Amino acid sequence: MVAWLEESQHAKLDALVFYELAEKSSPEKITRAIDDFLDIGAFIDGGLKQQTELDLSSFERATGRSLTDDQRAEFIAVQHQAMRWTFLGSAMRNKGFLEAIGSVSPAERARIEQVAPAFC
Repeated sequence: MVAWLEESQHAKLDALVFYELAEKSSPEKITRAIDDFLDIGAFIDGGLKQQTELDLSSFERATGRSLTDDQRAEFIAVQHQAMRWTFLGSAMRNKGFLEAIGSVSPAERARIEQVAPAFC
């Protein structure tokens, strides 16, 4: 099967499961699920920061040079933000994701939209 077609089918199945679970959940459970989602995002963000620091060390070893403190700080800030966008921000700003959350809880969609800029 074509990979994109298989992924499309997975996405459709995931959406059906999401809506089925949401239908059976109370507003409190939905809020708790978004709390957990944001906690997982914060955990991943910490890992991305660590990866960025490892990438900096690898860059310095590979190039045989040491960056100044200012260059190191800039590298970490720019690279960490790029990784945040790639793995977190782009998902939090995804139109389909926001519409799905909004259909279940407009308040939780607003909460995610409020948090998302930190990862963009």
